[in-house]
Amino acid sequence: MIVQILKQQRVLLCRPEAAGKEMAAAIDSVGGKCLSFPCIDIEEIALTESGKSFVMNLDQYDHVIVVSQHAAELALKHIDHYWPQLPVQQRWHAIGRKTAQILLSNDVACDAPVGDMDSEQLLSKADLEELDDQKVLLLKGHEGRTVIAQELTKRGAKVDQLELYKRTKPTYSVSEIKEALVNFEPQILIALSAETLVNLHQFANQIGVNLLDRHLIVSSKRVAGIARDLGFHLTYVPDNLKAIDIIRCIARIKAS
Repeated sequence: MIVQILKQQRVLLCRPEAAGKEMAAAIDSVGGKCLSFPCIDIEEIALTESGKSFVMNLDQYDHVIVVSQHAAELALKHIDHYWPQLPVQQRWHAIGRKTAQILLSNDVACDAPVGDMDSEQLLSKADLEELDDQKVLLLKGHEGRTVIAQELTKRGAKVDQLELYKRTKPTYSVSEIKEALVNFEPQILIALSAETLVNLHQFANQIGVNLLDRHLIVSSKRVAGIARDLGFHLTYVPDNLKAIDIIRCIARIKAS
């Protein structure tokens, strides 16, 4: 039934290319027509001396919080260089099931969320409520949200932040933007971060195309609020962010 609903539905997937391959293939497999148009790139940041110190002193942290799959992949690469075996008796926390999957597949025991988790949900965990004199290492991207570090500091923790990557806006020619936003005529847009959404909106403005009446799938209520502020009228938040959840969301959109 899902195949019939998604058949030939044109879906513009704006995730970073590597992260979007699985989802694009899943959408295509159930009859959709998916075009990958990354609106954000992930660029690794070389470790600074303080960053090396954080990794080398990994055993001193009571909690390690990993905010994304990109942070997980890059952190594991650095940790493997200095730690043939992970320290024991520390808690690892993953935001998002994909992040947890990467950690678990590399034998890192972590508190894996049942569903997709945001910063606020992470902060509601019982073992992060009282953190007097505890040390926390936050593995993240450059200039990401600051709510986790700020709140954990208020709760008494000593928080170190290791920035492992930065998000950059891709460069496209006018013809490449027109191919994705005009010639492809996307019916459904998928933008799973605030930066991705803002960049997509800027690309549309660059060539004077109006995407505000297209169906837009975003990752959270917070990003949906940003979408509304930008003028998008038809915004949806799926139950979770696995490919099957995105497909179900598209099916509901097209059936409505």
